[in-house]
Amino acid sequence: MASGITHRPVLVAEMDDIRPFIRLLRGVALKPNALMEILGDMGQISVTVEDSRTLTAIAWIPTCIFTSFTFNPPVNDPPIFEIELESMLHCLYVLGNTGPIGKSKTLNKRRFADDNDEAGDDEGRWGRDRKGATSMRMEWMGKGHELKMLLRSKGKGPITEFSLRTLEPEELVNPEFDINQLVFSVQMRSEDLLSALADLPPSSRRITLVAIPPKDSRLTSDQVDEGLQKRQRDELGQLTIQAEGDFGSVELDYPNEKDVLERFACEESISVSYHSAHFNHLSRALHGTVKVCIQIDVRGLLCAQIMTQEPIDMNTHRGLLEFKMPPLEEDVID
Repeated sequence: MASGITHRPVLVAEMDDIRPFIRLLRGVALKPNALMEILGDMGQISVTVEDSRTLTAIAWIPTCIFTSFTFNPPVNDPPIFEIELESMLHCLYVLGNTGPIGKSKTLNKRRFADDNDEAGDDEGRWGRDRKGATSMRMEWMGKGHELKMLLRSKGKGPITEFSLRTLEPEELVNPEFDINQLVFSVQMRSEDLLSALADLPPSSRRITLVAIPPKDSRLTSDQVDEGLQKRQRDELGQLTIQAEGDFGSVELDYPNEKDVLERFACEESISVSYHSAHFNHLSRALHGTVKVCIQIDVRGLLCAQIMTQEPIDMNTHRGLLEFKMPPLEEDVID
């Protein structure tokens, strides 16, 4: 007697509130399409978008933001596919009766680069008003199948179902960032970097980051007191953001002080320039996030990791946005 073969879905994920999911997707929506990969061993999903084969944006979506997450690894094909990200966001907004998320001041097997803070009390950022939240069920049967999503508004409302076609994934550049060849690293509040980028000339074509190391490498920002004189602050090093527009140039200095830069690591002076358009994308992703860590390796490749919410603990994040961009010049070390 012939027996029927039952195919289990590769992915089934559910959540009570789609807003954190939307927030992460929107942060990397640079282009209409994106690559989605299920990283079961890392406990997360990655959504990668590439712009002009130079700027790479990745949303790291941890399984902890879902109320249930079931992953059955396929035998032959890797769990990766291309989706129409623009269409997905449109459906989540419209069918889920969820408008764009507003600004707020309020992380995994992949940790926030410089994070060792305790979890904050911002647990309610997405959960303060779950009574009117839209829940979601996402299912994917495997290669060649559509990504199915079911939405239910306000807990007991009608169920809306839609499907997104999946495509064969195109190869992306997605350069590997060499954490072992780090020349500069800084962590600061997202709102501070957002404010700095807003002060730069809109007509500028490049943004230059200049970092000066502490004169005494044993001196750290943890040793800074309010009463220190300027000369003493200069000895701690600083980050400078420069840009030149049609009507002049702007130079913003950020001394290595604890209330300005949460972390600062620089062993030798550097000056690296990047395309302003890349920073414009980064700026849009900063809205409503908590912290940002910017790192530069010996090639000048910049990696910016944005923490969207305070972490649950030191090893588990609640969503990261990552941007990688190459320098305009090859010479990165002065």
